[in-house]
Amino acid sequence: MNGSAGWGGEAAPEADAARTSPPAKRRAATERRVRGVVRNGKSGAERAERGSILARFMPEPPLPALPRSARPARGNAAPLEMAAEVSVPSSLHTLDNGLRVLFHEDRRLPVAHVALWYHVGSKNEQPWRTGFAHLFEHLMFEGSRNNDQHFIRLMEKAGASLSAGGVNGTTSHDRTNYYETVPKEALGLALWAESDRMGWLLDVLDRTRLDTQREVVRNERLQRMDNVPYGTAWERIFHALFPAGHPYSWDVIGDMEHLADATLEEVHDFFRAWYVPNNAVLVIAGDLGERTALTQATRYFGSIPPGDRPGRPEFPPIGLAETRRITAPDEVPHARLYCCWPTIPFFHPDEPALDMLSDVLSDGLNSRLYHRLVYEDRIASGVNAFQYSLESGGLTGVVVTARPGTPLDRVREAMDEELARIAAEGPTPEEVERVKAETQVSFVGALERLATKADLLARYTTYLGDPDKLSEHWVRYREVEQADLARVANRYLLAPRVELLYGEPDAAGAPPVVPVPVGPADWRAPVVAPVGPVPELPPDPDRSRPPRRGPAGRFTAPLPESRESAAGVPVVVHERRDLPMIEATLRFRGGKVNEPRRLAGLAGLTATMMSRGAGSRTAHEFEAALDRMGADLGAGAGAEAMSVSFSCLTEHLRPTLALAVDLLRRPTFPEKELAQLIPLHLDALKQARANPNSVAGRIARRAVFSDEHPYGWRSDEDSLAAVRVDDLAEFHRQRFVPDDPAFIVCGDIETDRVVEVFDEFFGEWARGEVPERPPAPELPAPPGRGVLLHRMATESPQAVARWVKAGPPRDIPERLALRLALQILGGGFSSRLNLNLRERMGATYGAFAGSRQLTDGSILSASASVNLEMADAAIPELLAEVERIASGRRRVLVREVEEAKKTLIRTYTQHFETLGGVKGVIGGILHRGGPLSDIREFPERLAAVTRDQVAEAAAKHLSPEGGALVVVGDADRLAPGLSRLGYGPITRMDADGAVGD
Repeated sequence: MNGSAGWGGEAAPEADAARTSPPAKRRAATERRVRGVVRNGKSGAERAERGSILARFMPEPPLPALPRSARPARGNAAPLEMAAEVSVPSSLHTLDNGLRVLFHEDRRLPVAHVALWYHVGSKNEQPWRTGFAHLFEHLMFEGSRNNDQHFIRLMEKAGASLSAGGVNGTTSHDRTNYYETVPKEALGLALWAESDRMGWLLDVLDRTRLDTQREVVRNERLQRMDNVPYGTAWERIFHALFPAGHPYSWDVIGDMEHLADATLEEVHDFFRAWYVPNNAVLVIAGDLGERTALTQATRYFGSIPPGDRPGRPEFPPIGLAETRRITAPDEVPHARLYCCWPTIPFFHPDEPALDMLSDVLSDGLNSRLYHRLVYEDRIASGVNAFQYSLESGGLTGVVVTARPGTPLDRVREAMDEELARIAAEGPTPEEVERVKAETQVSFVGALERLATKADLLARYTTYLGDPDKLSEHWVRYREVEQADLARVANRYLLAPRVELLYGEPDAAGAPPVVPVPVGPADWRAPVVAPVGPVPELPPDPDRSRPPRRGPAGRFTAPLPESRESAAGVPVVVHERRDLPMIEATLRFRGGKVNEPRRLAGLAGLTATMMSRGAGSRTAHEFEAALDRMGADLGAGAGAEAMSVSFSCLTEHLRPTLALAVDLLRRPTFPEKELAQLIPLHLDALKQARANPNSVAGRIARRAVFSDEHPYGWRSDEDSLAAVRVDDLAEFHRQRFVPDDPAFIVCGDIETDRVVEVFDEFFGEWARGEVPERPPAPELPAPPGRGVLLHRMATESPQAVARWVKAGPPRDIPERLALRLALQILGGGFSSRLNLNLRERMGATYGAFAGSRQLTDGSILSASASVNLEMADAAIPELLAEVERIASGRRRVLVREVEEAKKTLIRTYTQHFETLGGVKGVIGGILHRGGPLSDIREFPERLAAVTRDQVAEAAAKHLSPEGGALVVVGDADRLAPGLSRLGYGPITRMDADGAVGD
């Protein structure tokens, strides 16, 4: 289950254009960060990569924001006054069986969030039976004695949304967590199901279920690690950093041979040892009272007996006598240098300084390593530094992706010079001020999500036994001084380290470490702690049937206020005063659809370059001005929309708007910055061509829309090299004009104040001449039925299979009926595709269906990454499921339609949890030209769709006729099976979708 970002068909129900918002991208990257503290960054792609480096190991939550009462005084652009404290109010109760129950009240949405943390991770496994904790992350969803259906299916029926992060589980080295966000009336159902799998999972955990989930885990490893560039880098680093048998020396996903050899009894024994109430923390949060929450928790969990807890492994701190250099000559797009130092665990006194030091090194254009390696020397296309703390240890890392032709020795030399410099001199006061400002703003944003607050409470209770310790964490970061960063740089970053030289065939070093097998005779088991006397537990409730739902909560989406500025620009405001934060977007029509084919990529380059020098500021000066406030500001480009977006603390609205005016109206487009950006875009293009899912997407777009239509073309070496500064300036002049914009503001500000400041900063924005928009080219005829096959450069253990078809324009009458059909086909865990290919066949980690909707057309798709050994069976089943729903051979059921409606409405409601989500909903409606009343009417319109309408939409739009099958993988092994499909001729494609291999 680990990581549900890929589930679902559309990013936001009514908000396609929200994808253009740079703060939204930054927020998504923030959610993926895994450290104790999470901050914002200014270079979106680098920050996203930085988060993904660590997210595979332990997606720990970010920390929360300063409370409204602790705001700094309002001002212009003065340095932030650090908040005095931070707290998330909660109450802690311990049941007689040892289960700790936390409650937190949050009345914003009519939902209840349940988070259950077990203090067991891969660290608690035996060295010859690794992967058990992650395996149970899967097995715990397979049903229990009284719940005879898949856990996620049950929660989706109750209204949880997998695609919105409403139900799932994750595993780390130190803990495993499960969570679900359901309508508040379903709290009893969630607790009944969670307690049933805690107490009675083993009643149904047989060999069949174990074997199925072993295959799913194997497919997960193939998809996440073995079938992507650099996928095994961290496994190799942990093998080298920690000695054989050390509990952190193996990957969380475990050894596939260990899982294959495990007996059913061994698996049962692991569960009995660790998945007990006195080794768990339960958090209940949301729109309910404490008495209700505690009564329900006691009812369903209180009768489960505690267990004897095995002792936790003990090991001394890891140190390296000398640097250990290993090589991995695998074929990858660009060589990459990984450097890792053993450091410190959670809550160590040096953790805040190491955390902030990583931002000084690599967060943004002005960071030490990015500025030196990427910007000045131009020997790297990306650099990321991080502190990764674990419960019993940790590591600090720097990852640098080299530019083509640059040897890793040169990258290492330049990196080491910068590390030595900061160790000797320390950071500047401005650098310390910057990272503190960004830290504080991230604290604000983290409080928006109910699930984040619940996880923070569970985290502090699990590791420290006290949720109130959360309030001390911000104090530790606030009090970090300049000398602390220099001290930790000296102590840790000048010490011996592990280096992995990835993708340089002639690099000098040792081969990757092969773990030495550790068997029972070589392993000293931790001492078991007897449970001791247990008070008499309450009687077990009747678990034979799910509990009845309580009174339904009601959610009415808030309608924003709409005004017109003095310049005639619509101003739409959603007031929410719980946090001192503002998110805003100035939207424009147009985008990629307005760029010429010969300059494909021009829209995106123009948007990026607008912050690379504006007004009187250079690129570095512009970013520094934002850094002092911890604000985010940038332009974005989508297929059919452009934007200027920002997020900031309320007290910094005016100085942020002043920068936004410069970015919008006075970008300078320096030649030097364009020359710096183009090679980075070319490097990213090369990376995309090495990723099988990215390749499948490029082929699909070109197959459906052709390379002669803006919907279908993508930038390439020729188009990027052709872009000149004059092209950027002209595109900006034509597109960022006040002919049809809208200003959307969400957050802590009154509507009248928004109109006032907009007129102050944008009142003189003249309505200039708007060039006539040439008519969009006609969409090509749908592709003929056939197979489009691409051979990856290296042997692929999986095949990416994607059925694609040209779909209808976005605003057709049956739009909602088609969305429901796609949801039933592949929009969630309970979808037909996923239950067939994953749960029945064990051929994939997940199967999906969805659409990419645009004004004049769309791409309909159904896809899965399938185990190569099962491709001949799985790919026909993928096509068959599409045919069955289109033909009616497998009839659409009323039950399926109602469950799909619940999921989509729940997903829609979830958008109103965050300012960015609300902004995206408003932006999507304005982009379509709909009235703002659609915000409230969407659930009603969706509820009114009938089963027959869904079936008709499926028959009309999902017919296999005119569709194409895109397959990316080992072409030679796949071709015979694809020939037997009879789906049409096989055409070999290159990575950009052109004919050729």
